Amino acid sequence: MLYGIISMILSFSGLAALALSLDRHWQQFRAGIPAAKDKIILRTAGWLLLAVSLVPCAAHWGTAIGLSAWFGAASVSGSVLVMLLSYAPAKKI
Repeated sequence: MLYGIISMILSFSGLAALALSLDRHWQQFRAGIPAAKDKIILRTAGWLLLAVSLVPCAAHWGTAIGLSAWFGAASVSGSVLVMLLSYAPAKKI
């Protein structure tokens, strides 16, 4: 149970970083557009966090079941993030 929660937190963080690397979602939380350096950092951090979120599932359940559990955790995290981003008030520029 704990491994699934850790994986969901890591995948949520990774997906949030990937979403913030996009201009539209960046503007929901900050004014302006992100600098090219910020986009690269957010994309790199997002993909690294998604890769790291696979480790707890694979370590606990093995490779085959862990990969399936990781996809489930990433799907739940992604669904929560989509709901949060769609209902977050946008900042007016």
